[in-house]
Amino acid sequence: MDTKAAVNAYRDALLNMSTEELTAFQSEFCQEVLSPAERAQRQLLAELAATYHDRCDAFDALVCTGRRHGEPAPMTPKEVAAVNRNAREVGRELMQSLADFPKRNQLFRDAVFAEGLARRRKRNAKTD
Repeated sequence: MDTKAAVNAYRDALLNMSTEELTAFQSEFCQEVLSPAERAQRQLLAELAATYHDRCDAFDALVCTGRRHGEPAPMTPKEVAAVNRNAREVGRELMQSLADFPKRNQLFRDAVFAEGLARRRKRNAKTD
């Protein structure tokens, strides 16, 4: 299996886990595999990802005139451009906190993806 297929299989497995299974997996992984320094790094990444989503969501609520799945959504090209520009700026600003991290771009993207997935799961659980 090539790397891309392995990553896709891993993401598919994560997507199919319940929130409880995902939380248990993350907890077990962190306690058994990661060193204290790696756990601290993971915690910082999680906090930065949450901050990224909070700031982007707040900006989206101010700028966007549409709604999709109950969330603010850009409806015009200007809104799309503003939302994307803000997301890039927020990401750049937060990544500066990771200046000493090797592969910081990938680590940050993965943390933002995981946070977004967790928020979607929580939102979907409320609507079920």
